[in-house]
Amino acid sequence: MTQKRLQTMDPINISDLPVPIVHHIMSFLTTTDVTRLSILSKKFFSLWGSYPVIEFDQKRFGRTYHGTLASMTKDFIQHVLNSIRQREINAVLSEFRVNANFESISVDSRFDTAILMVLKNGVTCMELNLGFADYVLPNMFASKTLHVLRLKGLHLDLCGLIKVCPLLTTVLLKSCVILKDAEFSSKTLREIELHSCDVKCIKLDGPNLHSFFFSSDKGDPKPCDIDVLKCRNIKYLSLNNVVNGGYWIEEHVYTLSELKTFILKGCQDIGHIRICNDKLVRVEFRHCHALTSIEVRATSLESFAYEGIESAHGGMPCNITFLSSKCIKDLSLKGAALVTDQWLETQLAIMTRLERLKLKACNTLRRIKVIHEKLQILELCSCLSLVEAEIHTPQLISFTYRYGNANSMERDKMVTDQWLESQLAKMTRLERLRLKRCNSLKKIKVWHEKLQILELCSCNGLEEADIDTPQLISFMYHGNVIEFGKMVTRGSCITTLSMIQWTTYDNASFCKWRNMLSFFGHCKALRLICNSPKVYSFFFFFVIQHKCNFTSYLNA
Repeated sequence: MTQKRLQTMDPINISDLPVPIVHHIMSFLTTTDVTRLSILSKKFFSLWGSYPVIEFDQKRFGRTYHGTLASMTKDFIQHVLNSIRQREINAVLSEFRVNANFESISVDSRFDTAILMVLKNGVTCMELNLGFADYVLPNMFASKTLHVLRLKGLHLDLCGLIKVCPLLTTVLLKSCVILKDAEFSSKTLREIELHSCDVKCIKLDGPNLHSFFFSSDKGDPKPCDIDVLKCRNIKYLSLNNVVNGGYWIEEHVYTLSELKTFILKGCQDIGHIRICNDKLVRVEFRHCHALTSIEVRATSLESFAYEGIESAHGGMPCNITFLSSKCIKDLSLKGAALVTDQWLETQLAIMTRLERLKLKACNTLRRIKVIHEKLQILELCSCLSLVEAEIHTPQLISFTYRYGNANSMERDKMVTDQWLESQLAKMTRLERLRLKRCNSLKKIKVWHEKLQILELCSCNGLEEADIDTPQLISFMYHGNVIEFGKMVTRGSCITTLSMIQWTTYDNASFCKWRNMLSFFGHCKALRLICNSPKVYSFFFFFVIQHKCNFTSYLNA
């Protein structure tokens, strides 16, 4: 469209647009901004009144309120009721959300009235986050339009709630007290999540239920009888902090024939578990510290993760056995004490489709051989006993090695100037290189035709760097002032220099600083992070002198 034509067109007011388009624009604004629009004109007040999303936040309401918490809560409830009464919603109300803290505060009937008015307007999604209140939904709570219900801090009868809301598809309850045993059936329910809810029995019959999540209170887990065996179409099953033993879990995993994902986390009373389901694709065990044996038989399994205890002596001695693991593509083990060199070598020979391998805090590994034709991502982190790794992976595109924490100094001698130069010569397709706390590096040469991203962080022994990387587009350095023999990059390279605080500010120090900066005058952007106004002022003078295009940050 030409500029002349644009000048001849009449301006379009937002209030002249069709109502659905204005509502769509309003959906990108905050609740406060939407409310402010309503005072611009009668037209905008009408648009605000018909906007199908209502949200109230007690914290935002209380920012300008002066008074006690109890009086503020009462006025907030009145504000909710008044706002709903002012609206004339002809279309279906899509969402109603309230974030408040009604703990230890009695909630009168005005809040019940507000909820019933919203239900009458055909709300489809309701979210009530009321803290740890003793609030109970009104007796007349019922809806034939409600699809999504998210509640926190309420007392409720879940079985009765499902009956009076027959079209519910998603139910999420957090820190709720379920007054009766939750035994019900639903043909529409597809997803249910119970987080830290006080409930003794859950028995569901949902032919269309696809996802079930249950988490007991981590600080005080209580037994709960769970039975979802009649929900034959469940694809996602996650159990956190359950204390019912392991047999019923094995039965559910075996019986739910459509199950794709199974996650067990924080269960402290299960010593042995056997997982058997040929449809399973993803299995995770995390922080189940009593587990001593895991047996997995799942011919379609693609992802397996185990997370035990990180310690210098290895993790909890848990024996992991795969009866069928040819399809596994992602294997993640953390704190697995019984993962030995031989075990790893055996599994790699069987897992012919493996693409990602992550080993963290597996402190029984010493001399490993990672020989695999399809492995693409390899991570070795905090395996404190590891002294040697032989890696032959022609498809590898990402390799990460970390030894211990920031104070671990024993293994920094592994990466030397000669080792780095030798590896760069072999890795002809390398695009990103990150070296952190490699304190044995002194005078490095980074010559590479395809390298695009280079990061040198906290390599405290580094004195000189010779960099010839014509494709480099991002360079980051964190540490002391060093010398550069060469700095060849793209003209579009963005450089970040994060400098450690200087101990002296003499002429020699500024001379070295000036020489270092001179190698980056050709960069598209030069960013400085420092904590010294003197260094920053010198940097500003240097940039003006060299006419650099830069951004800068000063951390005082």
